[in-house]
Amino acid sequence: MLVLRKNIRFTSWLMVGVLSISSSLAHATSTCENVFNNLPEFEQRYAEAAPGVNITYRHVHTDKREFTVEEVLGKTDDLLLGIAPFGHAYLVNGKVRVDGTLLGQKTTVHDHMAELETGIVIKVKKTSLNNDVLKKMDDTYGISCAKTACEAMAKAGDLYIGDNKSKYYSPYEMAQAIFKNGLRDGAGNVVPFEIYYIGKFEFENTMRRVRQSSKTLRDEAVVKYGVVATGLVLTGTVLAVVLMSKNDDSKKQKAQH
Repeated sequence: MLVLRKNIRFTSWLMVGVLSISSSLAHATSTCENVFNNLPEFEQRYAEAAPGVNITYRHVHTDKREFTVEEVLGKTDDLLLGIAPFGHAYLVNGKVRVDGTLLGQKTTVHDHMAELETGIVIKVKKTSLNNDVLKKMDDTYGISCAKTACEAMAKAGDLYIGDNKSKYYSPYEMAQAIFKNGLRDGAGNVVPFEIYYIGKFEFENTMRRVRQSSKTLRDEAVVKYGVVATGLVLTGTVLAVVLMSKNDDSKKQKAQH
């Protein structure tokens, strides 16, 4: 019996020792990864992105407002669709960033700039766009930042939201549609994606702010250009009116000089 008790104690100590070593190694590995990659921790959470639409997302904590992709997501070649809390949608593809803007203003394509902003980031898995096509969008007119993002994905990557290939005027409506209907390629195949919230607040709070910002921008467009939007999608006729207005403004400025 004495020998048996000694064996049991030895086995118990051995198991405790193994568990302690394993735990220490796991902690050391995690710590080393954070030190070498300098990345914030990912925290998996759940949210209702729209009525009846529940999503799983990863929360990356940071106090910064702007940051490089590597700072928060590590090295990746995946397409990133960002939605900032103030209601702005943009794309980051490798070192190229595309920023559309409100009615009749010019799209800006930043070369060698892979910066993200605090807010929602949709990481489209194993997908990248043709940067040469994206660069051709620089200095072209668009209807909105969300519409420009949709067109950029379609033209440079044959990538669409849902089955009907809709292009959305509002960043809020665009995000809702992606969460509800997903992304597909030109052949109709489902394209996987991950959702991140990067910042110090909450996903739900950001969605509320994006919704309010989208409504404000739409109302401003209606007041400024005297146009009527059906839902949040504007027609090509509206764009023609806006572009004519912009061209008239340009002619007046040249005449004054």
